[in-house]
Amino acid sequence: MRLLESSDLIGRGQQAALFLPEPDVEVHPGRPRSMRPSPVSAWVELWPALTDAIEEAQRDPEMARRLFNFIVALRRKNEKYVQSVRDNFGDLGIPTKF
Repeated sequence: MRLLESSDLIGRGQQAALFLPEPDVEVHPGRPRSMRPSPVSAWVELWPALTDAIEEAQRDPEMARRLFNFIVALRRKNEKYVQSVRDNFGDLGIPTKF
């Protein structure tokens, strides 16, 4: 076996490869489960940032415009949706005159 593994002796026949050592294949273990954020923790982290963005949009028309454009970016052609976002901005005290 040792002679085959060190290639001092060359095996012949169909089954000779069975006596060779397996190639060293390193497999990345991946990201540990404990580091994956849960959907709940993602919302917990998002909420303060969203609150800060709303508070800034209440004071700054440029921020209000950016927040509005971000929210309606994918549904800009749906006028009913855009109007509901405008209504929500009004309910939150964000000026809609921008």
